[in-house]
Amino acid sequence: MRSTRVLDESASAASQSLYYAFAGQTDVELTEQEIAELQFAANYVQFENQARALIILGFDDGHSLQWVSANNEVITTSLTGRVIRTDSLLSNLEHVANSEADPLACIQQAPSIEQAQQCQPSWQRLITTEHNGQFSQWLVETTFEVEDKDAIRIVRENGTATPVSRQSHAAEPKLISNTFEFAAYNNVFRPVASTQWISPELSVLQQQEVKAYSEYLSNDRFKQSIDTKDQKNTSKDANNNQGMSNDHKNLSNDMFFQDQLFSQPPQLTNQQMWVRIERSNGTKVDIVTDGEPRISQLLDAVPTAQSVMWPQTKISSPSLSQQFEARKQGMYVRLKMLAQTFRYDGQADLATKADALADAFLTSPLKPSYVTDFSRAKARQDLSQNPLLNHAQVGAGRINNEPHYTITLSAYYDQTQLPALPIADHELPKGFRDVNQQLRMFMQYWHFTEAVGQH
Repeated sequence: MRSTRVLDESASAASQSLYYAFAGQTDVELTEQEIAELQFAANYVQFENQARALIILGFDDGHSLQWVSANNEVITTSLTGRVIRTDSLLSNLEHVANSEADPLACIQQAPSIEQAQQCQPSWQRLITTEHNGQFSQWLVETTFEVEDKDAIRIVRENGTATPVSRQSHAAEPKLISNTFEFAAYNNVFRPVASTQWISPELSVLQQQEVKAYSEYLSNDRFKQSIDTKDQKNTSKDANNNQGMSNDHKNLSNDMFFQDQLFSQPPQLTNQQMWVRIERSNGTKVDIVTDGEPRISQLLDAVPTAQSVMWPQTKISSPSLSQQFEARKQGMYVRLKMLAQTFRYDGQADLATKADALADAFLTSPLKPSYVTDFSRAKARQDLSQNPLLNHAQVGAGRINNEPHYTITLSAYYDQTQLPALPIADHELPKGFRDVNQQLRMFMQYWHFTEAVGQH
C-alpha cells in the first residue's frame, strides 16, 4: 500500500483525526491553536442537512488530491478544488468524464482577470453516480463567469444536469449553481472555498480551507501543472508526469518499469513478475517486479489520467482469459439450447430472440477481471480491496511471451452501451430460469469503448 506521493503531512493523519466524525452530531470547529498544530492540509466540508466535518489530505496524485475523513470516506478533488469522485459515502460520485477540460483550470492559472475571462466559458461533461448499488448518468452543461475582488478570484458556474441513463429516465433536469473562490499567494491562485453541486443524490457540498496544502504555498508546481497549454496534455497519460516524484521510476528495489513495452519478452526468474498496464489513452507500460506486488504499488508508480473511471479497472491474466472464454462458450451453448427449447414448445418468436441473444453474447466486448468495482481510494486504505498479484493465481496458464497480469484502465463509461435483455424473466422455461441472472453477471465485465466521433 505504498505510494510514491504519500504526503508527509498525512503520515499520522488517521490516528490524529479519529475524534472528528465525518457526519457527527455537531459541527467541527478548530481553534486557531489547533489549526496551527495540524501537521497536514485540511478542509471543512458540509453536505446539506449534515454536520460540518474535517477532512485531511491523504494523497497527491499529481493532478488530483484525495481527502480522507476519520471514518475513511474519501473526497477526490482536482487541483482546482472541483470534486471529481467520492468513496464510501451512502451515495457516490463515481466519475466525471473529461474532467481535464474543466475551465476552472484555465481560470485558476490565468495571472490576470482579463486572461481569466478569455478562458472557455462553458463545459459539458457526463457524470456517473452510484446509489443503492445502481449507476446512473447525467449530462451536465454549465457556463462560467469570473471576477476578481482584491486578492480573491470568484467563479460562478450555472447550468443544468439532465438524466441520460435508463435508471434515471424519469428524473427531471436539475438546475446547478456553483461558486468557487481562489486566493492569490505567491503568484498562484489556490482553492479556498466552494459551494458545488456534486450529484442528484449528494446534492450540494460546501468546502472551506482550514489549513493550506504546503505545495500551493512553497513552490510553483501547481502554477506549472495547471498551465492551460499543459492542461491539454493531462489526459495523455504517457506525458503526464506533473507533480510525480522522481522515485516513480525506481519505486523500490524490487520494481522496474519503462514508459513503453518491452521490445522482447524479458527473461524472468521464478520470483519475478511481469505486469502490463494499459492506460486510458491507449499507451501501455511494462513493469517487472522481484516480488508479488499489490495493485496500488503498480498504479502509484505509473502516471495516469485525472479522469480514469476506477470502477472499470480490469485486472486479468492469460490464465483467467482462458477460463473466461471457456465459460463464455458454455453460456453460448446454453443460450442455443434455450432457443431449441422455445422452438420445441412452439414459441418461434422467443426462439428467434434467444438465437439472436446467443450470437450477440458471443461477440460482446467482455474483458475478464479478478476484481470488479475497483476503487483506488479503498485500495489505499484496505488490503482486502488491494489484491496481491501472485504467481499461484496465474499458474500454468501463462504463456512465456505474455505478461503474468494485465491491468486495463478506462476513462470512458456509457451505460447505454449495455444491451437490454430481450427475454423477460417470467418468459424463461423451467431449467433456464437463471439465464438472465447469469447474463447480468457476465455484463460486470463489459469493456466500454468510446464511440467514434463521440467525446
